[in-house]
Amino acid sequence: MSKQIYVDGFLLTVKKDRIAEYKKIATAMAKLCKQFGALSYVEAMADDLSGHAWPHADFAKMAKAKDDEVVFFSYITYPN
Repeated sequence: MSKQIYVDGFLLTVKKDRIAEYKKIATAMAKLCKQFGALSYVEAMADDLSGHAWPHADFAKMAKAKDDEVVFFSYITYPN
């Protein structure tokens, strides 16, 4: 049997003028999660969601992003 991990995923929007503030919060969160056993913590900021080939994976639409917001997909992995 292969090793299985647990994943928490998050999709959120951040105002474009508050990205630096969000990155500070995410850095602190990554440290906290790892202290409590997380294997990894990933923050991915969308830079081009236009004309996506998979409409069911339209993160901007799912997150209801406004013109002044950017979409982040974040996930944390745990051993169980």
